[in-house]
Amino acid sequence: EAAYVLDRYRADDWAWLRDANGVFAFAVVDETADRCVLAVDRLGIRPLFYAADATGLACATTLAAAMAGLGVREPDYDTLQELMVLGFPLGGRTFLRGVERVAPGTVLDIRGGVSRARQYWSLAEVAEPQPAPAVEAFLDEARERLRDALRPLLARSEPSTLCLLSSGYDSRRLLLEAHALGAPLAVATSVWPYPGRAGTTIEPAVTGELCRRLGLSRRLVSLPGERDVVEPRRGRAVRDVLLDFQVFG
Repeated sequence: EAAYVLDRYRADDWAWLRDANGVFAFAVVDETADRCVLAVDRLGIRPLFYAADATGLACATTLAAAMAGLGVREPDYDTLQELMVLGFPLGGRTFLRGVERVAPGTVLDIRGGVSRARQYWSLAEVAEPQPAPAVEAFLDEARERLRDALRPLLARSEPSTLCLLSSGYDSRRLLLEAHALGAPLAVATSVWPYPGRAGTTIEPAVTGELCRRLGLSRRLVSLPGERDVVEPRRGRAVRDVLLDFQVFG
């Protein structure tokens, strides 16, 4: 990916970003041309902070690193007020004065101390939402999409796939679909006692019942310093957690 980004930089071509899929943030620094190009993914999930002064430019994916690049900075009290009132800052400012964040779906071109921002993607460009499908059709499509994503992963994990199974819905959903695809599975569950209640956890009970119904073997893995055997307290929570398995299983 880095080689492709550099190739597109040399061609001064950023049109490809509209079709870029995934979470990313990158910076291209060209000292010869006194130029720096910063860009982030469509939604700005991977942050990229930057700060510039007379001594130079600093950029990083964490606020602390960007701040350290050019020394200590004072708080931006206007942004702090926005955070307190709205829960988020307006624009790309941060609570440190002079440190900003590249806006989502934006390429920031800094050349000779002058910055130019260009938005390559916006939510406003997304097509109008279509009428919501029926619940059954939505569930069928969601299941097929999940299985399509799982198939290549399971193929690369032959002869068997290790599933890290918890009592949460997401890992159980993945296990159910992988099992439905006929993949050979091995299951491991970490034993994580509740704080202040040593020897108490519903993880083994929930995952044990699920594996029993699917005919899968399961291994319990204890945390360092914990006892090898944890006796779970079976209760109403176990029954409630398994309700969705009754529906889909």
